[in-house]
Amino acid sequence: MKKAVVGGMLKTSDSWAEIAEYVGANSEVLEATINEYNSFCELGNDRIFTKDRRFLTALQNPPYYAIKCCLGFLGTIGGIKINHRMEVLNNQDNPIPGLYAVGVDTGGWESYTYCSLLSGSTLVLPSTPAELRRKCRQLYSGNNPTNLMLILI
Repeated sequence: MKKAVVGGMLKTSDSWAEIAEYVGANSEVLEATINEYNSFCELGNDRIFTKDRRFLTALQNPPYYAIKCCLGFLGTIGGIKINHRMEVLNNQDNPIPGLYAVGVDTGGWESYTYCSLLSGSTLVLPSTPAELRRKCRQLYSGNNPTNLMLILI
Protein backbone atom coordinates (compact mmCIF):
# COMPACT_ATOMS: atom_id res chain seq x y z
CA MET A 1 0.00 0.00 0.00
CA LYS A 2 2.86 2.36 0.74
CA LYS A 3 4.05 2.01 -2.87
CA ALA A 4 0.57 2.91 -4.14
CA VAL A 5 0.42 5.98 -1.88
CA VAL A 6 3.89 7.15 -2.98
CA GLY A 7 3.00 6.46 -6.62
CA GLY A 8 -0.19 8.52 -6.34
CA MET A 9 -2.54 5.60 -7.01
CA LEU A 10 -3.92 5.48 -3.46
CA LYS A 11 -4.95 8.22 -1.07
CA THR A 12 -5.48 7.70 2.63
CA SER A 13 -6.93 10.43 4.78
CA ASP A 14 -8.87 11.09 7.95
CA SER A 15 -10.83 13.74 6.02
CA TRP A 16 -13.58 13.26 3.45
CA ALA A 17 -12.67 16.72 2.10
CA GLU A 18 -9.16 15.47 1.22
CA ILE A 19 -10.60 12.35 -0.38
CA ALA A 20 -12.99 14.54 -2.41
CA GLU A 21 -10.12 16.72 -3.61
CA TYR A 22 -8.10 13.63 -4.61
CA VAL A 23 -10.94 12.17 -6.71
CA GLY A 24 -12.05 15.55 -8.08
CA ALA A 25 -15.41 15.63 -6.31
CA ASN A 26 -17.24 18.43 -4.53
CA SER A 27 -16.43 17.87 -0.84
CA GLU A 28 -19.87 19.02 0.35
CA VAL A 29 -21.62 16.61 -2.01
CA LEU A 30 -19.33 13.73 -1.03
CA GLU A 31 -19.86 14.35 2.68
CA ALA A 32 -23.64 14.63 2.23
CA THR A 33 -23.61 11.36 0.27
CA ILE A 34 -21.54 9.61 2.95
CA ASN A 35 -23.85 10.94 5.68
CA GLU A 36 -26.90 9.72 3.78
CA TYR A 37 -25.33 6.28 3.27
CA ASN A 38 -24.37 6.08 6.96
CA SER A 39 -27.98 6.89 7.93
CA PHE A 40 -29.12 3.97 5.73
CA CYS A 41 -26.64 1.76 7.59
CA GLU A 42 -28.13 2.83 10.93
CA LEU A 43 -31.63 2.08 9.63
CA GLY A 44 -30.52 -1.21 8.09
CA ASN A 45 -32.21 -0.14 4.85
CA ASP A 46 -30.52 1.32 1.76
CA ARG A 47 -33.34 3.45 0.39
CA ILE A 48 -31.56 4.28 -2.87
CA PHE A 49 -29.83 1.12 -4.11
CA THR A 50 -31.58 -1.45 -1.85
CA LYS A 51 -28.22 -2.94 -0.90
CA ASP A 52 -28.63 -6.10 1.16
CA ARG A 53 -28.54 -5.07 4.83
CA ARG A 54 -25.79 -7.56 5.68
CA PHE A 55 -23.46 -5.60 3.41
CA LEU A 56 -24.31 -2.19 4.86
CA THR A 57 -21.25 -0.94 6.72
CA ALA A 58 -21.10 2.66 7.88
CA LEU A 59 -18.10 4.74 6.79
CA GLN A 60 -17.34 6.41 10.12
CA ASN A 61 -13.87 5.30 11.18
CA PRO A 62 -10.87 6.85 9.43
CA PRO A 63 -8.58 6.43 7.70
CA TYR A 64 -10.57 6.56 4.48
CA TYR A 65 -9.18 5.29 1.20
CA ALA A 66 -9.54 6.30 -2.43
CA ILE A 67 -7.95 4.37 -5.28
CA LYS A 68 -7.24 5.65 -8.77
CA CYS A 69 -8.31 3.08 -11.32
CA CYS A 70 -9.05 2.90 -14.98
CA LEU A 71 -11.76 1.37 -17.08
CA GLY A 72 -11.23 -2.33 -17.41
CA PHE A 73 -14.05 -4.10 -15.69
CA LEU A 74 -14.87 -7.72 -16.49
CA GLY A 75 -18.60 -7.08 -16.48
CA THR A 76 -21.44 -5.94 -14.30
CA ILE A 77 -22.33 -9.40 -12.94
CA GLY A 78 -25.85 -8.41 -12.16
CA GLY A 79 -27.25 -6.55 -15.11
CA ILE A 80 -30.14 -8.38 -16.75
CA LYS A 81 -31.56 -10.88 -14.26
CA ILE A 82 -32.02 -14.37 -15.70
CA ASN A 83 -33.07 -17.77 -14.39
CA HIS A 84 -31.46 -21.19 -14.96
CA ARG A 85 -33.08 -21.37 -18.43
CA MET A 86 -31.54 -17.99 -19.36
CA GLU A 87 -35.00 -16.43 -19.48
CA VAL A 88 -34.95 -12.72 -18.67
CA LEU A 89 -36.90 -12.01 -15.47
CA ASN A 90 -39.15 -9.05 -14.78
CA ASN A 91 -39.25 -7.09 -11.48
CA GLN A 92 -41.39 -9.84 -9.91
CA ASP A 93 -38.82 -12.53 -10.94
CA ASN A 94 -41.20 -13.96 -13.55
CA PRO A 95 -39.85 -14.92 -17.00
CA ILE A 96 -40.61 -12.51 -19.84
CA PRO A 97 -41.94 -14.79 -22.62
CA GLY A 98 -39.53 -15.12 -25.52
CA LEU A 99 -36.76 -12.97 -23.99
CA TYR A 100 -33.43 -14.67 -23.21
CA ALA A 101 -29.98 -13.34 -22.28
CA VAL A 102 -26.51 -14.83 -21.76
CA GLY A 103 -23.08 -13.43 -20.92
CA VAL A 104 -21.19 -11.68 -18.17
CA ASP A 105 -23.66 -8.83 -17.86
CA THR A 106 -26.49 -11.09 -16.81
CA GLY A 107 -27.38 -11.65 -13.18
CA GLY A 108 -29.20 -14.09 -10.96
CA TRP A 109 -26.92 -17.02 -11.75
CA GLU A 110 -24.06 -16.06 -9.40
CA SER A 111 -23.85 -15.47 -5.70
CA TYR A 112 -23.23 -12.01 -4.24
CA THR A 113 -19.64 -11.98 -5.47
CA TYR A 114 -17.64 -13.09 -8.50
CA CYS A 115 -14.08 -14.32 -8.07
CA SER A 116 -12.03 -12.53 -10.72
CA LEU A 117 -9.10 -14.85 -9.97
CA LEU A 118 -11.23 -17.72 -11.29
CA SER A 119 -12.81 -15.77 -14.10
CA GLY A 120 -14.31 -17.82 -16.86
CA SER A 121 -17.41 -19.20 -15.22
CA THR A 122 -19.35 -17.10 -17.70
CA LEU A 123 -17.72 -18.82 -20.67
CA VAL A 124 -20.25 -21.63 -20.59
CA LEU A 125 -23.13 -19.20 -21.03
CA PRO A 126 -22.25 -18.05 -24.58
CA SER A 127 -21.81 -21.69 -25.66
CA THR A 128 -25.51 -22.34 -25.14
CA PRO A 129 -27.22 -20.01 -27.66
CA ALA A 130 -27.45 -22.59 -30.47
CA GLU A 131 -29.32 -25.03 -28.24
CA LEU A 132 -31.34 -22.16 -26.81
CA ARG A 133 -32.33 -20.94 -30.28
CA ARG A 134 -33.39 -24.47 -31.23
CA LYS A 135 -35.58 -24.75 -28.13
CA CYS A 136 -36.99 -21.27 -28.71
CA ARG A 137 -37.96 -22.13 -32.26
CA GLN A 138 -39.77 -25.22 -30.97
CA LEU A 139 -41.46 -23.32 -28.17
CA TYR A 140 -42.51 -20.36 -30.26
CA SER A 141 -43.01 -22.04 -33.64
CA GLY A 142 -46.73 -21.26 -33.60
CA ASN A 143 -46.20 -17.70 -32.39
CA ASN A 144 -45.02 -14.63 -34.18
CA PRO A 145 -41.21 -15.03 -34.46
CA THR A 146 -40.75 -11.30 -33.81
CA ASN A 147 -41.79 -12.01 -30.21
CA LEU A 148 -38.52 -13.88 -29.65
CA MET A 149 -35.36 -12.03 -28.68
CA LEU A 150 -31.97 -13.36 -27.60
CA ILE A 151 -29.55 -10.95 -25.96
CA LEU A 152 -25.87 -11.94 -26.18
CA ILE A 153 -23.74 -9.80 -23.89
